[in-house]
Amino acid sequence: MIKRAYVARHNGEPIFGRKYTSEEIEDDMQIPPSIRASIILLASARGTMLGSPYVIEQDDAIWVLCFFESFVVVLEADPNEKVDWLKRRALSLGRRILREFSFSVTAWPGEGSDIAGFADTIDLFARLNPAISVEKILKQVESTVNRVLVDYPVAYVGVFDAAGEMIGGNVPEDHIKIIRQEILGDSIRTSMDLVPTVVDVKGYEVHTIRVSMLTVVAAGYQEESKMAAVRAVGDLAQSIQNVLT
Repeated sequence: MIKRAYVARHNGEPIFGRKYTSEEIEDDMQIPPSIRASIILLASARGTMLGSPYVIEQDDAIWVLCFFESFVVVLEADPNEKVDWLKRRALSLGRRILREFSFSVTAWPGEGSDIAGFADTIDLFARLNPAISVEKILKQVESTVNRVLVDYPVAYVGVFDAAGEMIGGNVPEDHIKIIRQEILGDSIRTSMDLVPTVVDVKGYEVHTIRVSMLTVVAAGYQEESKMAAVRAVGDLAQSIQNVLT
């Protein structure tokens, strides 16, 4: 498993850091001196390639450093962890940060934990079962969304990441913006063992459930019973939960 995850600037200064155990997650902004020195050395080396993970093996850990234009992803794992999987995870995480947070990471004067959705995104990549790839999750989301739309008479369903971006579904664009605001405002807190949170979006009752770092939504037709949307969002949430565990 991943024990620590950092996003740092090329001078070794941490923007964000987490420490993971099987029971809890802790903030950790102390990159070990040897790893920080390696960041600075590799960042200044002409031969260092962006988007190419570098491995540092120690007696009690494996470290992977993956550089991007304005930051570096740093992951620590147990020494028996599969290196190829760890490299892929660092690269995928860096690409996600580039796509969703690149401006914030570059310009932010403080810590990454202050950027909306940033911590959830790091935790999602760090805490996933090593046997599951992010690509597999996206494929599963697509197939599950398609099945739910066939099985239930609902207007739309969707799956959103921690940054409020829809990764699967048929939610209309003008509804996406409102749902994103709810996610980033942290007003959707319902877990799977509770009744879904209901958000009013342009006259539609949108039922929402948080599943780990993702949010699933379903909206029924305005003239129909809301029970179809309740069942659809529950089915979708359970299917996503099964993929993540």
